[in-house]
Amino acid sequence: MNEITKRQKDYLNAAIGLVSERGFSKLTFRNIAQEVGVTEASVYRHFSNKLDLLRALLKDLEESIAPHFEKLVDTSIPPKERLEQLIKGLFCAFEKNSAHTSIIFSEEAFHSEEELRNDLKSISERNISFLSSFYKDLQENQLCRSDIDSKELALVTLGSIKLTVTRWRICEKNLGLEDAVSNLINTHSVLFNLRNE
Repeated sequence: MNEITKRQKDYLNAAIGLVSERGFSKLTFRNIAQEVGVTEASVYRHFSNKLDLLRALLKDLEESIAPHFEKLVDTSIPPKERLEQLIKGLFCAFEKNSAHTSIIFSEEAFHSEEELRNDLKSISERNISFLSSFYKDLQENQLCRSDIDSKELALVTLGSIKLTVTRWRICEKNLGLEDAVSNLINTHSVLFNLRNE
């Protein structure tokens, strides 16, 4: 997919809002058009079908979270601080646009479309790869526990993030996100025996 235009971004924001507030069943071009205040035909000029729209939503999501994973490779920053930046950065991004969590953590939209599953899988594998490489580098430098495979450490981290975000969404954002993030970082530091040396 090409670069997302400003007008497409308006439609994507409306789509994300619809999913967040009313669920995937209300994600229609008609509802998006009503939210933005345009005709349904206007939406079709930018997205040929719902699959095209959902792919753009995934691309938008990826662009918002990818930089946080990419920072893991910056070895000038101590390891514990890099992990802290990742977790805080992701939660900051999710808090800024909480509707993204409805997209990334919902399998509902992706069950029936193999292309979407593949796109989501690609995003997931990329993030796992960054985290796995981060932990592998730490293990090789004896800066975290090495008795567990680096990919498993990455999966535990991503699973913890997902569960914390899910709890935050279920609690209608009444869960103290700052405390939850701080606890998540501290737990990882102890559990993985992270060191900054």
